[in-house]
Amino acid sequence: MNGLPRGVGLVFCIGAQKGGTSWLYETLLDSPSCHFGATKEMHYFDVHAGTEMSHLQERITLARRRVDALQTRVGPDNETNLHHLAHLVDLLRMYSGPRHGPDQHRPYLAHLLKGHAGKRWLCDFTPSYAALPTQVFAEMAAMGETRFIFLMRDPVARMWSQLRMWASMLPQAPPPDSWAFLKTCQSRLYGLAHSGALPTLSRADYRRTMLTLEQAVPAERIHYAFYEDLFTQSAVDRICDFLGIAPVPAEATRRVNEGVSVSIPPKEEALLRRAFAAQYDFVQARFGDAVPAEWQTRHSPVARCRPAVQRVAITSDPCLGYQKA
Repeated sequence: MNGLPRGVGLVFCIGAQKGGTSWLYETLLDSPSCHFGATKEMHYFDVHAGTEMSHLQERITLARRRVDALQTRVGPDNETNLHHLAHLVDLLRMYSGPRHGPDQHRPYLAHLLKGHAGKRWLCDFTPSYAALPTQVFAEMAAMGETRFIFLMRDPVARMWSQLRMWASMLPQAPPPDSWAFLKTCQSRLYGLAHSGALPTLSRADYRRTMLTLEQAVPAERIHYAFYEDLFTQSAVDRICDFLGIAPVPAEATRRVNEGVSVSIPPKEEALLRRAFAAQYDFVQARFGDAVPAEWQTRHSPVARCRPAVQRVAITSDPCLGYQKA
């Protein structure tokens, strides 16, 4: 069935790339109340909705490679490939349910419940869910006792971090401290800008995500938090309170998927500020003084006129967790 077992809830953590979901995932792994599967990013509902089909194709491709790598001889040579193949088959089984009907999400829940030992929350931390449409959020909310955590990061800093991550993952990526690395990031940025795609990137459109989510999910089931304020005990305590679980230690010095630190040049920073001006305006209007100082400084009239060079780095300032009023 599509429903959750009695007494068990399902928490979704959504947000953009480089928005802090991996750090929060690692933090809540220590909670005796949170159950995670073998894969952090499930990519179930985005594939189910047809918005991220590349993840299904990638998993099929990896499974085929593991099959092709199997050896036709007796011995331990196949052990590693079979281990990875079994994991991929388990993931692919999530997508084997009917397209509609009461058993539509049964394989997904069966996957999440594998190894579950009565913990309070099943957890699916898939940032790309932020781009889902209203009807899919409604499906997710209807599965039982569900909660949604949406993490937001300063739009300029987040986009620049994503560009650096993209450049570092290229097959022949230039050294991070080289002029060529910076030029690679700039080239990608200007390609997005010239195509007109930059202001409408789905995972960077906080306004669309929030309005869409709030159309489908009751306010008391949504928790908003800012990346810049995330890495403290008080922020994690607020998330634990939201889930009704005991606090877990927050390791502010823990680094998860930390990107290459490269300064954003003034010209590119100004371009990004203009592209994401509507996002700054919306978040400022919604949260007011609770918006982190980094956002407010970057979006101030003075900053818009005279951009400053800033280092992009993880912070550990005092924080608040945010829930829609």
